[in-house]
Amino acid sequence: MTLFNNYQFAVVLAIGAVALWYAKDKAGELANAVSPTNNNNIFSRGVDAVVDVLDDGVDNDSNSLGTLIYEKTHGE
Repeated sequence: MTLFNNYQFAVVLAIGAVALWYAKDKAGELANAVSPTNNNNIFSRGVDAVVDVLDDGVDNDSNSLGTLIYEKTHGE
């Protein structure tokens, strides 16, 4: 008794190959999203969003956590 016939095995193999190709493609995007060398990574965007909220409503997209700390400790 066999688990799969030849046609079923070929279909499962093709689906597996497509799934691996898709995962490989998405892994590159994920690696770029969390890369510390990427200035626009997911952590940087999260911190920048919090800084925008804490920045007293000033619409300045160039502010980062470092500039916010400097401005709060040294005056603007």
